[in-house]
Amino acid sequence: MSEDESFPQKKQQRKFRTLIIILFIAVILIPLSVSGVMYITEMRTKALPTEVPQNVVVTNITDTSATISWVTPTVETIGFVKFGNQPEVSQIAFDIRDIGEANGQYTLHYVDLVGLNPDSSYYYLIAVGGKEYKMSQNQLYQFRTGSTLETVQMPQPVKGEVEDSSGSNEDLIVYLYAEKDGLVSNELSALTLDRRYTFDLSNLRLADLSDYFTEYNSATLYIVAEGGDRGEGRVTTQIIQINE
Repeated sequence: MSEDESFPQKKQQRKFRTLIIILFIAVILIPLSVSGVMYITEMRTKALPTEVPQNVVVTNITDTSATISWVTPTVETIGFVKFGNQPEVSQIAFDIRDIGEANGQYTLHYVDLVGLNPDSSYYYLIAVGGKEYKMSQNQLYQFRTGSTLETVQMPQPVKGEVEDSSGSNEDLIVYLYAEKDGLVSNELSALTLDRRYTFDLSNLRLADLSDYFTEYNSATLYIVAEGGDRGEGRVTTQIIQINE
Protein backbone atom coordinates (compact mmCIF):
# COMPACT_ATOMS: atom_id res chain seq x y z
CA MET A 1 0.00 0.00 0.00
CA SER A 2 1.05 3.59 -0.48
CA GLU A 3 2.98 5.35 2.23
CA ASP A 4 1.12 8.51 1.29
CA GLU A 5 -1.71 10.04 3.25
CA SER A 6 -4.91 8.03 2.94
CA PHE A 7 -8.11 10.03 2.88
CA PRO A 8 -9.91 8.33 5.81
CA GLN A 9 -7.05 9.35 8.12
CA LYS A 10 -6.66 13.00 7.09
CA LYS A 11 -6.44 15.45 9.92
CA GLN A 12 -9.35 17.81 10.16
CA GLN A 13 -8.73 21.49 10.81
CA ARG A 14 -10.21 24.11 8.50
CA LYS A 15 -13.06 26.57 8.23
CA PHE A 16 -16.43 24.96 7.65
CA ARG A 17 -17.68 24.30 4.13
CA THR A 18 -20.38 22.01 2.83
CA LEU A 19 -20.56 19.52 -0.02
CA ILE A 20 -23.50 17.18 -0.40
CA ILE A 21 -23.11 13.71 -1.87
CA ILE A 22 -26.20 12.18 -3.47
CA LEU A 23 -26.16 8.50 -4.45
CA PHE A 24 -28.25 7.02 -7.24
CA ILE A 25 -29.38 3.44 -7.84
CA ALA A 26 -27.19 1.35 -10.14
CA VAL A 27 -26.59 -2.41 -10.16
CA ILE A 28 -26.06 -2.22 -6.43
CA LEU A 29 -28.99 -0.61 -4.63
CA ILE A 30 -28.01 2.18 -2.28
CA PRO A 31 -31.00 3.69 -0.46
CA LEU A 32 -32.04 7.01 -1.95
CA SER A 33 -32.68 8.37 1.52
CA VAL A 34 -28.96 8.16 2.26
CA SER A 35 -27.21 11.42 1.56
CA GLY A 36 -24.40 13.17 3.34
CA VAL A 37 -24.01 16.73 4.49
CA MET A 38 -20.65 16.88 6.18
CA TYR A 39 -19.18 19.92 7.85
CA ILE A 40 -15.51 19.10 7.51
CA THR A 41 -12.49 20.96 8.73
CA GLU A 42 -9.18 19.92 7.30
CA MET A 43 -5.62 21.11 7.74
CA ARG A 44 -4.24 23.25 4.93
CA THR A 45 -0.71 24.27 5.77
CA LYS A 46 -0.85 28.05 5.93
CA ALA A 47 2.87 28.55 6.56
CA LEU A 48 3.92 26.95 3.27
CA PRO A 49 3.60 28.40 -0.25
CA THR A 50 0.19 27.70 -1.70
CA GLU A 51 1.57 25.70 -4.63
CA VAL A 52 3.00 23.04 -2.31
CA PRO A 53 1.10 19.76 -2.96
CA GLN A 54 -1.18 18.76 -0.09
CA ASN A 55 -3.29 15.66 0.55
CA VAL A 56 -1.21 13.50 -1.81
CA VAL A 57 -3.10 10.22 -2.27
CA VAL A 58 -2.48 7.08 -4.33
CA THR A 59 -5.68 5.30 -5.43
CA ASN A 60 -7.00 2.93 -8.10
CA ILE A 61 -3.97 0.67 -7.71
CA THR A 62 -4.09 -2.41 -9.94
CA ASP A 63 -1.35 -4.62 -11.35
CA THR A 64 -0.57 -2.16 -14.15
CA SER A 65 -1.91 1.25 -13.12
CA ALA A 66 -2.46 3.75 -10.32
CA THR A 67 -3.77 7.27 -9.81
CA ILE A 68 -1.94 10.11 -8.03
CA SER A 69 -4.01 13.04 -6.80
CA TRP A 70 -3.20 16.12 -4.75
CA VAL A 71 -4.49 19.58 -3.90
CA THR A 72 -3.06 23.08 -4.22
CA PRO A 73 -6.05 24.54 -2.39
CA THR A 74 -5.76 28.30 -2.91
CA VAL A 75 -4.09 28.67 -6.30
CA GLU A 76 -4.46 27.06 -9.72
CA THR A 77 -1.15 25.55 -10.83
CA ILE A 78 0.34 23.42 -13.60
CA GLY A 79 1.44 20.04 -12.25
CA PHE A 80 2.63 16.63 -13.38
CA VAL A 81 4.24 13.47 -11.98
CA LYS A 82 7.71 12.06 -12.62
CA PHE A 83 7.89 8.35 -11.80
CA GLY A 84 9.74 5.09 -12.33
CA ASN A 85 10.57 1.74 -10.74
CA GLN A 86 13.94 3.12 -9.63
CA PRO A 87 14.61 6.22 -7.49
CA GLU A 88 16.05 7.92 -10.58
CA VAL A 89 12.59 8.75 -11.93
CA SER A 90 12.43 9.63 -15.61
CA GLN A 91 8.91 8.87 -16.88
CA ILE A 92 6.36 11.70 -16.93
CA ALA A 93 2.56 11.56 -16.60
CA PHE A 94 0.24 14.54 -17.00
CA ASP A 95 -3.14 15.39 -15.55
CA ILE A 96 -5.86 13.40 -17.33
CA ARG A 97 -7.40 16.70 -18.49
CA ASP A 98 -4.20 17.64 -20.33
CA ILE A 99 -3.28 16.27 -23.75
CA GLY A 100 0.38 15.72 -24.60
CA GLU A 101 1.79 18.18 -22.11
CA ALA A 102 1.10 19.81 -18.77
CA ASN A 103 -0.76 22.96 -19.75
CA GLY A 104 -3.87 23.09 -17.56
CA GLN A 105 -3.92 24.97 -14.27
CA TYR A 106 -5.91 23.34 -11.47
CA THR A 107 -6.36 23.33 -7.71
CA LEU A 108 -7.34 19.63 -7.81
CA HIS A 109 -4.75 17.53 -9.64
CA TYR A 110 -5.44 14.04 -11.00
CA VAL A 111 -2.80 11.94 -12.79
CA ASP A 112 -3.12 8.36 -14.05
CA LEU A 113 -0.01 6.17 -14.26
CA VAL A 114 -0.38 3.32 -16.77
CA GLY A 115 1.78 0.58 -18.23
CA LEU A 116 3.21 -0.36 -14.83
CA ASN A 117 4.69 -3.73 -13.92
CA PRO A 118 2.74 -6.06 -11.62
CA ASP A 119 3.83 -6.54 -8.02
CA SER A 120 6.48 -3.83 -8.27
CA SER A 121 7.55 -0.80 -6.25
CA TYR A 122 7.33 2.61 -7.91
CA TYR A 123 8.83 5.92 -6.92
CA TYR A 124 7.53 9.35 -7.86
CA LEU A 125 7.72 13.07 -7.23
CA ILE A 126 5.30 15.86 -8.00
CA ALA A 127 6.31 18.80 -10.17
CA VAL A 128 4.33 21.99 -9.53
CA GLY A 129 5.11 25.55 -10.51
CA GLY A 130 8.59 24.71 -11.75
CA LYS A 131 9.54 22.97 -8.48
CA GLU A 132 9.80 19.29 -7.60
CA TYR A 133 8.29 17.97 -4.37
CA LYS A 134 9.16 14.72 -2.60
CA MET A 135 7.74 12.99 0.46
CA SER A 136 10.68 14.42 2.40
CA GLN A 137 13.99 16.03 1.52
CA ASN A 138 15.69 12.70 0.88
CA GLN A 139 12.74 10.41 0.18
CA LEU A 140 10.53 10.10 -2.89
CA TYR A 141 6.88 9.14 -2.67
CA GLN A 142 6.41 5.42 -3.16
CA PHE A 143 3.72 2.78 -3.74
CA ARG A 144 3.54 -0.84 -4.88
CA THR A 145 1.34 -2.33 -7.59
CA GLY A 146 -0.71 -5.46 -7.01
CA SER A 147 -0.21 -8.84 -8.58
CA THR A 148 -2.14 -9.89 -11.68
CA LEU A 149 -5.40 -11.59 -10.67
CA GLU A 150 -6.60 -14.41 -12.90
CA THR A 151 -10.35 -13.96 -12.50
CA VAL A 152 -12.40 -11.13 -14.00
CA GLN A 153 -15.17 -9.66 -11.88
CA MET A 154 -18.66 -8.77 -13.09
CA PRO A 155 -19.15 -4.98 -13.24
CA GLN A 156 -20.79 -3.46 -10.16
CA PRO A 157 -21.36 0.23 -11.00
CA VAL A 158 -22.28 2.92 -8.51
CA LYS A 159 -23.17 6.40 -9.72
CA GLY A 160 -23.66 9.60 -7.79
CA GLU A 161 -23.58 13.35 -7.73
CA VAL A 162 -21.98 15.94 -5.50
CA GLU A 163 -23.84 19.16 -4.77
CA ASP A 164 -21.66 22.15 -3.98
CA SER A 165 -23.30 24.72 -1.71
CA SER A 166 -21.29 27.44 -3.45
CA GLY A 167 -23.08 26.63 -6.70
CA SER A 168 -19.82 25.78 -8.44
CA ASN A 169 -19.82 23.23 -11.26
CA GLU A 170 -16.04 22.79 -11.20
CA ASP A 171 -14.31 19.43 -10.97
CA LEU A 172 -14.18 17.48 -7.72
CA ILE A 173 -12.24 14.37 -6.73
CA VAL A 174 -14.35 11.62 -5.16
CA TYR A 175 -12.71 8.87 -3.09
CA LEU A 176 -14.30 5.56 -2.08
CA TYR A 177 -13.45 2.47 -0.07
CA ALA A 178 -15.49 -0.40 1.41
CA GLU A 179 -15.43 -2.23 4.75
CA LYS A 180 -17.19 -5.28 6.15
CA ASP A 181 -16.53 -7.10 9.42
CA GLY A 182 -13.05 -5.60 9.69
CA LEU A 183 -12.17 -6.44 6.08
CA VAL A 184 -11.14 -3.23 4.31
CA SER A 185 -10.72 -2.58 0.60
CA ASN A 186 -8.19 -0.43 -1.17
CA GLU A 187 -9.20 3.07 -2.26
CA LEU A 188 -10.75 4.09 -5.57
CA SER A 189 -11.09 7.61 -6.89
CA ALA A 190 -12.83 9.43 -9.73
CA LEU A 191 -12.83 12.92 -11.16
CA THR A 192 -16.33 14.32 -11.49
CA LEU A 193 -17.95 15.45 -14.73
CA ASP A 194 -20.59 18.11 -14.06
CA ARG A 195 -20.44 17.02 -10.41
CA ARG A 196 -21.36 13.43 -11.35
CA TYR A 197 -19.14 10.41 -10.78
CA THR A 198 -19.13 6.66 -11.47
CA PHE A 199 -17.32 3.84 -9.71
CA ASP A 200 -17.12 0.16 -10.62
CA LEU A 201 -16.94 -1.72 -7.33
CA SER A 202 -15.60 -4.77 -9.14
CA ASN A 203 -12.28 -2.89 -9.24
CA LEU A 204 -12.03 -2.95 -5.45
CA ARG A 205 -9.27 -5.11 -4.02
CA LEU A 206 -8.37 -5.99 -0.49
CA ALA A 207 -6.22 -3.39 1.21
CA ASP A 208 -3.08 -5.47 0.55
CA LEU A 209 -4.14 -5.87 -3.13
CA SER A 210 -3.79 -9.66 -2.89
CA ASP A 211 -7.33 -10.40 -4.11
CA TYR A 212 -10.60 -8.74 -5.07
CA PHE A 213 -12.88 -7.33 -2.38
CA THR A 214 -16.04 -9.31 -3.05
CA GLU A 215 -17.94 -8.99 0.24
CA TYR A 216 -20.43 -6.51 -1.20
CA ASN A 217 -23.54 -7.70 0.59
CA SER A 218 -24.12 -5.42 3.62
CA ALA A 219 -20.67 -3.85 3.25
CA THR A 220 -20.26 -0.21 4.18
CA LEU A 221 -19.13 2.34 1.60
CA TYR A 222 -17.17 5.40 2.72
CA ILE A 223 -17.20 8.22 0.18
CA VAL A 224 -15.39 11.54 0.34
CA ALA A 225 -15.72 14.43 -2.11
CA GLU A 226 -12.67 16.73 -2.20
CA GLY A 227 -13.30 20.27 -3.38
CA GLY A 228 -10.07 22.02 -2.43
CA ASP A 229 -10.85 25.40 -0.93
CA ARG A 230 -14.56 24.67 -1.51
CA GLY A 231 -14.47 22.08 1.27
CA GLU A 232 -15.36 18.42 1.58
CA GLY A 233 -18.40 16.21 1.78
CA ARG A 234 -18.60 12.75 3.31
CA VAL A 235 -21.22 10.06 3.28
CA THR A 236 -21.33 6.55 4.69
CA THR A 237 -23.90 4.05 3.42
CA GLN A 238 -24.55 0.32 3.40
CA ILE A 239 -24.73 -1.71 0.22
CA ILE A 240 -27.81 -3.79 -0.47
CA GLN A 241 -26.95 -6.53 -2.95
CA ILE A 242 -29.73 -7.06 -5.46
CA ASN A 243 -27.91 -9.24 -7.99
CA GLU A 244 -26.14 -12.33 -6.70
